[in-house]
Amino acid sequence: MRTKIALLSLLAMAAAGCSEARSQPPTPAKKAAPEQCQRLIKQLEQVRARGGACKADRDCTCHPGITDCGGVTDKKTAKRIVSIVGRYYRGSCPTYRRCALKRCVVSCKAGACRGD
Repeated sequence: MRTKIALLSLLAMAAAGCSEARSQPPTPAKKAAPEQCQRLIKQLEQVRARGGACKADRDCTCHPGITDCGGVTDKKTAKRIVSIVGRYYRGSCPTYRRCALKRCVVSCKAGACRGD
């Protein structure tokens, strides 16, 4: 089985509040307007929908989420998603879920990144 542990993704998930501990992300001083939080959620969904193409397993990685526990996509898209999730939490937007840390096991099947 081809497996890959993506340290960047695990660190990003931990930074986004995805851990077994019941801790909240750090509370920044400036709170974002609810409209800005919703825009970031929509932006993440749009970026995620356009990503995920691959030629080999090494093209894929895991990413954090906002309203879910993240998923699997191509590395370029994951980098954009990590940026959006970071802005979301730095803006004190609401936390929708609590996620346990998990291994990032990915593969490229039929030109699309998949979680195994």
